[in-house]
Amino acid sequence: MRLVLEISKIDYNSAENGAHKNKQQTEKVLYIIFEGLLRALHPIMPFVTDELWNQLPKANTKEALSSILTLNYPIANLEYINDKAEKEMDFLMRLIRSIRNIRQTYNIPHSAQIDVIFQAAPEHETLIKQYVHYIEKLTPVKLAAKTTTTDMPDRCATDTIDKTVIYIPLSSIIDIQKTKDKLLQRKQSIEKEWRRTKQIIESNEFKAKAPPEKVAAVEGQLASTQTQIDHLEAQLKVLN
Repeated sequence: MRLVLEISKIDYNSAENGAHKNKQQTEKVLYIIFEGLLRALHPIMPFVTDELWNQLPKANTKEALSSILTLNYPIANLEYINDKAEKEMDFLMRLIRSIRNIRQTYNIPHSAQIDVIFQAAPEHETLIKQYVHYIEKLTPVKLAAKTTTTDMPDRCATDTIDKTVIYIPLSSIIDIQKTKDKLLQRKQSIEKEWRRTKQIIESNEFKAKAPPEKVAAVEGQLASTQTQIDHLEAQLKVLN
């Protein structure tokens, strides 16, 4: 939902370039969604939703109404359901999240403009090129398509979204050694926690006296720390 709102801001602000139709359409869609959400939430949040609804500009059919209580509960309009659009939006959001996650993983400043190389199936490549301005503004990156990985730069962070693979060269945008040192320190700390949890799990006294839910919780903690270790090892492998 947050990404959808971020995308809507791009369309709304495009009015500065003369695209007033985009601004009007975005305003209308956001109004319909928000007004419908207020009606849907009214039974469980009556006072807040009524106050917010009364702050909204009203359509002619609602001007005479003094409370959201007098309106019907929202009903889904099947005409607005578009499976193709939902599938495309789902892919775009996962692509954007993937790039953002890589930036966060390697502590790449948000202000740093980075390159993202992608290899995609034809349908995804067309979609990426169609909505490239959204992706580049929301990440922010510079996208470039590539048909082969034979001359791919070293030390690339990678991820796969469906049939699309993205590569982000790291050497020119982060301090490799400093990042490796931080990751190693983090890994050592988690490994210490893993060994401590492992000792608890393997204790006969713990298994005999602890309730099942406590045993399950500690086992879950062990699995979580192992996942973190695996993830850190994968990051370090990229930087070697």
